[in-house]
Amino acid sequence: MNTRTKWLLAGVGVLALLYVGDYVYRTYIEEPSRNATVALEKLDKQLQDAADSQLIAKKISQKMEGFAGRALPYNPDVARSLYQDWLLKLMERHEMAGISIDASAPVPIEIKSRTTKKKNRLIGYRISYSVHGKTSLPKWVNWVRDFESSGHLHKIKSLTLIPLGNGNEIDANLTIEAVSLQAAEREDQLTQWIRNPQQEPSASVLASFVQRNIFARGFSKTLAAIRLQALTFNRRGEGEAWFDVGEGKSTQIINLGQKLDIPIRDIVLLSVAGDVAKLKVNGAVIELAIGQTLGQVMDPGTNAAPESPAGETIVEESDTKATEKTAAVLTEEKTP
Repeated sequence: MNTRTKWLLAGVGVLALLYVGDYVYRTYIEEPSRNATVALEKLDKQLQDAADSQLIAKKISQKMEGFAGRALPYNPDVARSLYQDWLLKLMERHEMAGISIDASAPVPIEIKSRTTKKKNRLIGYRISYSVHGKTSLPKWVNWVRDFESSGHLHKIKSLTLIPLGNGNEIDANLTIEAVSLQAAEREDQLTQWIRNPQQEPSASVLASFVQRNIFARGFSKTLAAIRLQALTFNRRGEGEAWFDVGEGKSTQIINLGQKLDIPIRDIVLLSVAGDVAKLKVNGAVIELAIGQTLGQVMDPGTNAAPESPAGETIVEESDTKATEKTAAVLTEEKTP
């Protein structure tokens, strides 16, 4: 074996040694270290996800406590009936007409179970209500305000408003969804929670919306025909107002604080002074003199019928005499 061969063998041995050393380093040092790093990063991510999940679960738990406090009773059939009755009373309180409320069958709400795979866990029910009613715009606005201020776990899913006549009357059709939760502690009672008053729109905003009346299409013929015929005082000194509410209809007499019997309208007698009555008409306060119609005061541009002869303010000793004398005065003035 010559020197050259020895050097070649030595070189081959060195290369083999380097290859074996690299293989050992990669297999037993570098790769385990890389695997350990990946495992640590994965573990860190899992720990972070677990921490995030705990935080989310805590927030959801807090929300669920609030939802449970606002939800309908956990018995879906009882909840369906109680909420329907609450809706009816709310609409009656705001003097809506043509009320109808149809409740659908409760629909289960389920989520994935954490303990049992391929199985959902029931947490509550959704109940839908189809609601219809007719009312004036001011009463509708007040109804919406009271609906929003209530603490029930509910929402309006759809809303259709159809203006009637000149737009002062509203035909409302709504779909309302309310939720019953198993976590609710109440079996046969609705929640007593109410919304924070600071989150409700101010009275000035609501009044502005009513005054703008985006549905308006001219003044109401029903209101335009209402005429103040006379003002009287009964034996207790209480003011009374006599109104002609339209052709072929009986004269209506109301005392202070009372309302005219006009469907959907809200006309209240506030005070009487001289030959002027102060009224609240659909939320707006006006002064109406004897012989004037609401149309002449609230919509001066309307083609209202000519004023009828004025009546007379009378102070009477009894209700019966007040009626007789007022009728006599009106008859006397109509006589040539």
